[in-house]
Amino acid sequence: MKEKSKTLGGTFNYKHDNIMHPIHSALFVTLVYAAIGVLWIVFSDKALNLLVNNVALVERYSTIKGILYVLATALILLLMVRNALSRQYVFTREIDKSYGKLSDSFALLEVNQKKLEESEGRFRSIFERSPAPFMLIDIDSHAIVECNQAALSLLGAASFDEVLGRKPYDFADKQQPNGFDTAEGYMQLMKRAEQAGQHKSEFTHRKRNGEKFIARVNATIMVINGKRMLFTVWNDITQSRQAQSELLRSEEQYKLLYNSL
Repeated sequence: MKEKSKTLGGTFNYKHDNIMHPIHSALFVTLVYAAIGVLWIVFSDKALNLLVNNVALVERYSTIKGILYVLATALILLLMVRNALSRQYVFTREIDKSYGKLSDSFALLEVNQKKLEESEGRFRSIFERSPAPFMLIDIDSHAIVECNQAALSLLGAASFDEVLGRKPYDFADKQQPNGFDTAEGYMQLMKRAEQAGQHKSEFTHRKRNGEKFIARVNATIMVINGKRMLFTVWNDITQSRQAQSELLRSEEQYKLLYNSL
């Protein structure tokens, strides 16, 4: 049955195969009772008139006939009501079980939601307090949507407004020292990170005051609120690269000196 009945709590769907709509159930019992009553009266009176000619006996048998009718219809009503209540009892038990499972599901959902909120809180705390520069970049727009205080310090920015909403390659010359396009380099970084889950590249950037620095950008793909994000960790390797350059220069000078001897 797929009838709907309005209750104090709203609308209830009668979808159980063994449960009849209350109005239909009441109408069915009434019609059965009326049909049995009409058939009993018509046929029992005809049978009594055919079998008994004595008026006194007719009256006596009519009384007995009425008593039998009441007993028979009472028994039929008992069976019908018992059948209806049995089906209703089974249906109610199923509803109780379903409600119990639903309650357990809601309780589990609340626990998972609480764990998720705690996990997000820990991530937020680590993100904001970490000494490592973090930036969260929207892959679709390339815009920086989140960063921490360490990232501001690395870029020489005084406030988040100077960084958020801008693209990471806005803090660099259009071309890298090797002549490669900076924006194209970041697009390749994002593409490779999407393919492998993570990737890293080196870029020469500029602080707000124009000072250059070399950053190794470690990028990891994340999905936050249904959006693909690039979680990046920036490591300032300027001193390391300068030391390597000095070492290479020293080696070249040593080779020249050695060859001149």
